[in-house]
Amino acid sequence: MEVDVKFPGVFIEGSYKANGLIVVFPINGKGVFNISMSDVSATWKLSGQVIKRNEVDYLRLDHFNMRPVVGDMKFYASELFTGSDELSECQP
Repeated sequence: MEVDVKFPGVFIEGSYKANGLIVVFPINGKGVFNISMSDVSATWKLSGQVIKRNEVDYLRLDHFNMRPVVGDMKFYASELFTGSDELSECQP
């Protein structure tokens, strides 16, 4: 089954912990993040099987896939470049 979806805006927020490198700059961060997206569209591709429970039909998903197309996206993360003065100074 395929379902076309469109969202005028999507907002995601949460906590993160990161440890790694961007080229040669260390990232050792822990904090909160948020992502704002606008004009998001996708085609959901679903496959599964119909199961009956208490005389009601349900779809049990085996696979779900999508590739979103995002019109605009903004990302913020607090304390992302802890330990890297060079990158910390570049943050807006």
